[in-house]
This record gives sequence, structure tokens and C-alpha cells, in this order.
Amino acid sequence: MTLRPYMIAACFFALPTAQAATLIEIKGDGEITKIYQEGSMSRMEMPDNRGYMVIDSAQQSMHMVIPEQRMVMDMSDTLKNAPGSAADSGIRIDISKQGSGPKVAGYTTTRYSYTADKKNCGTLFTSQSAMKDAGMNEVFEMMERMSSQADAMMSAYNQNAGPCERSNSQLTRRLRDIGAPMRVLDAKGTVMSEVLRIDRKAKLPAGAFTIPADYQVKNTHKMMQEVEQQMKNMPDMQKMMEQMQQQRKQ
Repeated sequence: MTLRPYMIAACFFALPTAQAATLIEIKGDGEITKIYQEGSMSRMEMPDNRGYMVIDSAQQSMHMVIPEQRMVMDMSDTLKNAPGSAADSGIRIDISKQGSGPKVAGYTTTRYSYTADKKNCGTLFTSQSAMKDAGMNEVFEMMERMSSQADAMMSAYNQNAGPCERSNSQLTRRLRDIGAPMRVLDAKGTVMSEVLRIDRKAKLPAGAFTIPADYQVKNTHKMMQEVEQQMKNMPDMQKMMEQMQQQRKQ
């Protein structure tokens, strides 16, 4: 399936004009992810208290806090260096309106079929009203750039990745027009993720947007650059095999 639950959750980040905290609960893979938002700040809590992500859409910063490892993954540079909206994976997607969908979390939805390079990727039930209530706007550009980079990495490191898996950035771009993804089905009709509720008068957890000062900080952009350099320095296995075959023939 093209949309993982975390990508669906990511589409709800931002809300710079909200007056009170907003809570969005999303179920995916049998787990519930909670997203809190106030002003330009967003907090996504990972299931089973595995950590949380803090995003400041105004400052274009993103941090993943992992308490068990006392570690912070600083993803801000990764975000800032991600491809812009002009980046194109070369995948052709088609989102076709199929009519009205069911009510999800109290919101009326519209049903869309979704294909990438003519491959069936699944079904989307979206709501423009939910998008408006949640206040999503410029964050879609931010998440689109992150998705573009993820698509590029998937293409580089996983040659077997299909068009559905490589079209997240284009789908994110299209969601701006068709509404928030309230329920997502895979190609077989299995529910991959679903919004359980949107509470516009939620209470923030204590220290909701705090980045622990005593945690070890790792820069994901630098880590990715190191991995890329290591891969460039690796020997070309295909050439090595060809050389071995030539030696055997001699």
C-alpha cells in the first residue's frame, strides 16, 4: 500500500492559526497515533510510548524524541534540504472520484480510487471539512518535500519498490485539493488507516513541545550523507563479478 499510517498522520501537521489545542487520533496497523497541535507547533505521539515527534512549521524544524534511548533525532536539516514541490518521481498517479463515502469520525467523506502508473494502490475517503477544522495548510508543502526525499531514497536503495510506494509526495500534493484522508484502504480493500476523532478543544500533555536538553542529538541529514558516501565507496559488485568471470576464461 502506498500510504503508511505515519504518512497519513503526517498530513495532519501544522495548523498555524488554531486558537486552542487540537487532538487528532488515527488508527493504523492496529495502533493509535495521537497528534496534538497548538499554533505552529505539532506533537505526534508514537504508540506504546515509544517517543514523540515535535514539528514547528513556522521555524521549519522537526525533532524525533526517543526517551528509551535518551536520544533526539534532529530532522530539521533533512527537511530543509528535501526536494521542493517541483521534484517529480516520474510516477503518474490518477485519483478518480467515485462518489460519496461513509461518515468517518463524524465527517462526511468522498470516495476516490487511487492508481500509480496504472497500478491499483487503493481507495481514499477524504473530507475537506475535516481539513478545514484541523487547519491544515502550508504544512502540506513541508510534508510533500519530505515525501519527495523519501521517494528518492526508496528508489535509490530499493530498486524493487513499486509505483504505489514511490508516489507519496505526489499524493500528498493532491490531498490539498481533495481533503484530509479520513480512511485509507489498500488495493485489497483492507483498512490501512482511519481517523478516529478530531477534538478541537483538547488539553495538551505536560511539556508537549519540549525537546530534552540532556539527550544525545543526532542530525539525520549528516547521517544520510555518511550512508550515501559509504555506498559510493563500496566496490561495484557487478564489475567484480565480470572481472572474476574474465579471469576464469583466461
